[in-house]
Parts: sequence; C-alpha cells; structure tokens
Amino acid sequence: MTVSIQTRPSSTDLLLPRPGVNEQWDPHTIHTYYFGFSIPEARIGAFLYLRCQPAFPLSQGGVCIFRDTDNVEHTDIAFLDYEITMPWPSVEANRITTDNGLTIDFVEPGRAARLTYSSGDGAAALDIIAEAVTPLFARGHVMPGEEDHHGGDRTPGGSEQFMHVTGELWLDGERHAVDCYAPRDRSWNQVRVERRGAVEVPPVGWSPMYFGNDLIFNQISFEPGDTGPAWMGLYDVGDRPSHHFAWIQLGDEVRSIRRVRRNVLEYHPDIYLPMRQEVEAEDERGEFYRFRGEAIACASLPAWPNASFHDSVYRWEDSQGRVTHATYQEIWFDKYQKAMKRGRVATARFAQI
Repeated sequence: MTVSIQTRPSSTDLLLPRPGVNEQWDPHTIHTYYFGFSIPEARIGAFLYLRCQPAFPLSQGGVCIFRDTDNVEHTDIAFLDYEITMPWPSVEANRITTDNGLTIDFVEPGRAARLTYSSGDGAAALDIIAEAVTPLFARGHVMPGEEDHHGGDRTPGGSEQFMHVTGELWLDGERHAVDCYAPRDRSWNQVRVERRGAVEVPPVGWSPMYFGNDLIFNQISFEPGDTGPAWMGLYDVGDRPSHHFAWIQLGDEVRSIRRVRRNVLEYHPDIYLPMRQEVEAEDERGEFYRFRGEAIACASLPAWPNASFHDSVYRWEDSQGRVTHATYQEIWFDKYQKAMKRGRVATARFAQI
C-alpha cells in the first residue's frame, strides 16, 4: 500500500470548529492535540493531551508524566492530572488553555508551540518549546474505523510533525532538562466511535522515530499474522496491509511506505504492551529499513475510557547502530485485553520486568 504524503496549512493548528445554532453534530466528533517529550536518562515520558467534543461542547485531557516500566494503573504514574469532563478550552488568539491549566501557545502556527503547566500542589510543572523539524504532514485518520465516517458536511482531517522539544520539567522538587525529538499530532472533525464492538481490529501501534534529518520514520500498524502475534485467532484481518499510514524522510526527500512488518519479541507481563520489537519497512522505491526497539518506560494512560491505551519511551536502533528515543503508543479493545489476561493466547512472549 502506497499513500501520497501531503502537507497541511499552518492554519489547521487553530482549527476548533463548533456547531452553529440549531446544528446537530455526531456526539463522537472530536478535535485533538497531542504533544509529548522524553527524558531517557531519567526514564521519563510525558503525554500532554487535549480532546475536544464539540457536540456538547466539552473537553478532556491534561498532563501525564510516567517513569520506569512498573505502571500498571493510571494512578501508578509519577504525575497524573487528567480530567475526563472539562469545559470547552479557553482560546485567546493562538493560545489554547484547558480548565486544569495546560496551555498550548502556537507562537508560530505550523512551526512552533510553547506548552506550560503548573500543578496547584507544586508536584509538577513544565515549560517547553516545540520547534518543527519536519513539515506539517497530512494524515487522514489515526484510529481504525474513523475512515468509515469520512465525508458529509464537515471535512475530517489530521496532521503530524516531528518537533525539537527543549525546556524544563519539575517533578517532585527535582528539575529535569528537556532536550529531545518528539512527534506531535492532532485530529479535527474525526468521528471516533466509542460504542462497544464498533471497531474490530487487533492492537494498533504507533512508532515515530527521529535519527537525524537524514532518517525520520513513522508508521501506525498492527502486528501482521506471519509474526505469530498474540492476537491470532481473535480477529480476521483478511488480506489488508498491516499499516494504514507510514512515511520516511531522507534529508529533503519524503517517501511513502508500501509495506510494514512489525514483529513483537516480548510483551509486558502485566499491561501487555510490546516491550521489545522489530520494525521492517519498504518504501515506494523498494528500499528497506530495519529498526529494533525496547521500552525503557511505559504506562497505562486514561485517554480513552472504552479502550486500553499505553504510552512508552522506546530506545530505537537502526541498521547502522544509531540510537534514538521516542514515544511508542498502542491501543486495543476489551476482547484482546481479556484474552491476554486469561492466558488464552499461547503465543504471547512475556518480558521479565
């Protein structure tokens, strides 16, 4: 599968439409913003998220800081300030502020944003600048099933971009310098259905990687059947490709990816997130790329109450031995969770944590 990689105008960073008078929108319509960063030497990852539900209008989101790999429950993580029900965020010029104090200030839409937050009890604070190192790439959708609702009066869309993130994090009285390369993404006018059984799909994993301007890779996929994944026997995926969006940037050249093979070597024994995996990709010109990764921090997070969502800090290595760190995120539904919990999946390979 080869998909043309396009870009979005910078104005989409500020796109937060709401229903007009007497206008009815699907209640599952969402607009989202995701930013993150990692501090590998401290085994720290950050998930900064805003999800707006314009049909109501409500929002949810906040700040999640996780450390190490023993975070089974949401409340295990180092810092959690995530509200499921908040008012519509405050929007002043290019600045968006949530009710729990996370501020996203697009100082240069499409290119740079400043994010700030300070908890009321002094347990955590952050002040970071995210500056683009790739174009603002267009993405049709991120979650399986969203494409079934494309069309109609409101055009859905999405974007993603790699950022150089610098600044500071204060956590439990300790200051940590932030200097990493991390992706950001967003969606608008997507219909992300939460109804039980609405989407039948294996766990979907997102693995962005930045090794330098000459090698930036991104894909979102499920584990293909020929790897002996833990989901075998639970889902019928037919002959569709295992990925639904992927690209690679080589200097000034961006290529689409025609094939992805993600092979999980070990799963977390308690939360079932892949802890070690290999990713192989073939681009539109037939060139191959191989990466090997391991989670150094991971956590269950509360972004979607109808699904099991996990974030992590992954240490990735390319075929030349270069190393980078970035988020790896994965989501699945209750059928898979229950199967893993009761040990029904004989192929699962569990790591020693």
